[in-house]
Amino acid sequence: MATSITIGHPSFSAFKPYLRLANQTIDNTTSYSNDATTYITANLDKSLASVNVTSTTRRRQRTTFTSVQADTLEKEYLTDQYMPRSRRLLIARSLGLNESQVKTWFQNRRAKDKRNDKNATLLRHTTSSNASSPPDSSPEVNENNSALIQHLCSKTFNQMQLTLR
Repeated sequence: MATSITIGHPSFSAFKPYLRLANQTIDNTTSYSNDATTYITANLDKSLASVNVTSTTRRRQRTTFTSVQADTLEKEYLTDQYMPRSRRLLIARSLGLNESQVKTWFQNRRAKDKRNDKNATLLRHTTSSNASSPPDSSPEVNENNSALIQHLCSKTFNQMQLTLR
């Protein structure tokens, strides 16, 4: 059974020292309805500030691969999508990267291939449904399909450019 503690409650006297400290640290221009609100607000602000500081300082910066590193990794990927650890260590050392960075790059590249495969399947499905649709289909559907086809083709073209380098 929960009971609320009010200013007149006998247990409230245990909170008074904390409330006085909170009143001294809060800006005098801000007025609150009672001392308990002031105490809670002051401690909440302090805890949120400490959380924001620690979370931003711990986050690792994203790796930016040079064109040489990206090209080398892409060529290796075209040879073998699942690189053995021994080869991964050699490539990482030769490119000045950590093994985990190379491993993550390969994972991301496989995910990209999977995503592109899904898009290609969608593209095939869209174009086959267009071929079987009546010639007087709505212009909106045709515009949406052509926009999708252009988007997917541009992704495929960009991927081909990377492969040719």
